[in-house]
Amino acid sequence: MFRKIDWKAGTTNADIGGGKYDLMTEYTKERGVENIVFDPGNRTLEHNRRAVNKIQHRVDTATVANVLNVLPSEKDMRNVILQAAECLKPNGKAYFLMYEGDKSGNLKEVKKGQW
Repeated sequence: MFRKIDWKAGTTNADIGGGKYDLMTEYTKERGVENIVFDPGNRTLEHNRRAVNKIQHRVDTATVANVLNVLPSEKDMRNVILQAAECLKPNGKAYFLMYEGDKSGNLKEVKKGQW
């Protein structure tokens, strides 16, 4: 997934749309990185409030994995990209991962509203 990132120990990552499992948190912890998951669709309101409180203090990196390809509109996609940009420290980096499907280059709806 994000194995190509040169993670720096002692940094913080905002995991936007990180899902209900803590796989990324476990992966980054092994590299000395604090991962903060923000996901309104899969985490509780209280969890997301705590995440926002930490993220708004600026993070070193932001990751968005397989989120943009499941959002219902371009406006929603732009909002997620903006969220990633706004939580970064100066010179921070945002990383986006999109599922490639069958790699044919042809769009295909896999579930209603998901490509």
